[in-house]
Amino acid sequence: MDLKYLIGKYSKYNAWANQRIADYVKKQPTSFIQKEVISSFNCIWRTIEHMYHAECFWMLVITKTYNFATPQPDELLNPENFLDNFLLQTGQLNDLVQKLSLQDLQKEVRTPFSKKNIAVFELLHHVFNHATQHRGQLITIFRQLGLSDFPNVDYNEFLDSIDF
Repeated sequence: MDLKYLIGKYSKYNAWANQRIADYVKKQPTSFIQKEVISSFNCIWRTIEHMYHAECFWMLVITKTYNFATPQPDELLNPENFLDNFLLQTGQLNDLVQKLSLQDLQKEVRTPFSKKNIAVFELLHHVFNHATQHRGQLITIFRQLGLSDFPNVDYNEFLDSIDF
């Protein structure tokens, strides 16, 4: 087992967990999508929109296509199709990760938030942890909205659901 295998598997987990969250949100009344609650992002839509923007941003950094001179503004996602955009982005990130070689994962890239270059595998680890944090916040938002039948998106659940 090596670094490529672990990062690739964690990327698949990220895509799996995001799909489960999106499938669950699609089943909820549309009024819940923008219903405000107390959280770092005040509704389901804004939380998932932030997750989308983060994955887009880090994918640009990893592929060295981020424009440091003129940062791209975050596009606002339409509440009607934000889940489709979110899942498309997650799929694109997973596709990229699966194609990266061990050497690609070990390459260092410049980021706008660090004084030193950081290895791609370290950035991906950050991206996946960031998504996990916000999926946890979504579960808290679901609870605040009175929902209780949300999906289990734990890594162990993922391991139980896949064939090796």
